[in-house]
Amino acid sequence: MAHQKFTLAWQQWRDIIEGYPFRDAIRDVHHFTHKAQQEAWHKLAHIENQPDVDAYLRTLALPGMIYIPAGPFLMGSADDDSEAQKNEKPQHEIWLAGYYIDRTPVTNAEYRQFVDAGGYERSWLPVSRVTRHSRPSHWTNAHFNGDEQPVVGVNLYETIAYTSWVKKTLPSEAQWEKAAAWDPITRQKRRYPWGNDWDATRCNNSEHQFGHSTPVGQYSPQGDSAYGLVDCAGNVREWTKDISFFSYPYQVDRDVLEVDDARDIDGLPCATRGGSWADSAEHIRCSARRGARARARDAMTGFRCVKWRFRAKDLRK
Repeated sequence: MAHQKFTLAWQQWRDIIEGYPFRDAIRDVHHFTHKAQQEAWHKLAHIENQPDVDAYLRTLALPGMIYIPAGPFLMGSADDDSEAQKNEKPQHEIWLAGYYIDRTPVTNAEYRQFVDAGGYERSWLPVSRVTRHSRPSHWTNAHFNGDEQPVVGVNLYETIAYTSWVKKTLPSEAQWEKAAAWDPITRQKRRYPWGNDWDATRCNNSEHQFGHSTPVGQYSPQGDSAYGLVDCAGNVREWTKDISFFSYPYQVDRDVLEVDDARDIDGLPCATRGGSWADSAEHIRCSARRGARARARDAMTGFRCVKWRFRAKDLRK
């Protein structure tokens, strides 16, 4: 009798377990812990980027990266900008912690180190999209595979894997836009990285009709941003870690994709910035936003990296 009761109780327990939506529960827990972590980082950023800390971070001089100091900037397009889309408005001021950002998009030579190190053999994300591929989609195309050309044909998951490998992250939309458009001397927002007037000779865009990307820095310094970033307009669009198009005003602690993220985001429009060799002037303005599916792998899109979280060992010289 006791055995029958135990068996019945066990069966009832199994029914409960098998019917419980553990997958949803795990995602819910991950969502709330991830959000709490982002909020904590946002609050700590104001502490970590006090003048003395900000000044020290400037001295690190990370190779191939440029330091963007903590402070406010204007994000989005002005109301009188006739070429601006609705998702670029209203223009608003936001405050960002200091961070380092790559001077150029990641090149094929840099990405090849990741491939050769077994980057495609490791599962970097719980919902891995990296292991479905063994290399970028245009890896053998002579128009796009020069060592100094920006890597293209990589989806959002592949870029997240690479940035984790180099112990960096993708930039947020705000980090990308500040580095590309803000002039720290005049404290004014630029329409293009070099200024407010369109000049096709300063970037690789559709007017040249090259039909492919060019080596990073080919249009430097005439096409550089005020901070000294290269190729923020044209050449290749760039992935950011913002996983969907939220309306403005921009929230600094909004939802982003991290390397340990367990969500499947294939259905969400992820944000890219900067325009490409195939885009016209209005699409490569610094405030222009474009959506792309996370699994998209095309010849127009690459990425650059950011580093803004520093541990004690990072700060040792």
